[in-house]
Amino acid sequence: MGRFGNEYLAESVGYNNGHARGIEAGKQAGFTEGWNAAITECNPMIEERDREIERLSGEIRKGNAYIKELRAHLEKAKHVSELYHTERDEFVERHAQEKAKRERLQYLVNLAREHGVNVEAFDK
Repeated sequence: MGRFGNEYLAESVGYNNGHARGIEAGKQAGFTEGWNAAITECNPMIEERDREIERLSGEIRKGNAYIKELRAHLEKAKHVSELYHTERDEFVERHAQEKAKRERLQYLVNLAREHGVNVEAFDK
């Protein structure tokens, strides 16, 4: 019975004939010598491929180490940024309070001047 379940199907006949003729051709051409020639030709390519894989793996490891270092720096920068924003928010709040006090004081100085008080005498 053929590979495709029915030895009378064209696919099955073609597969079986091709398989049989391929084996015959390999034996006629000297399968062992052909195999050895292919191994001799392909081994340097395989070794080159393995070297390239190792080189790229090394690059990936370096990249991963660099990424890890960048993440550590990012965490430090994030902490500093949080401190900066906290201090900035405190400063903005304090500035608003001082501005309100200054405006209130200016209002009182203007009110005192309107009522004839010599405000400059208070500085002495």
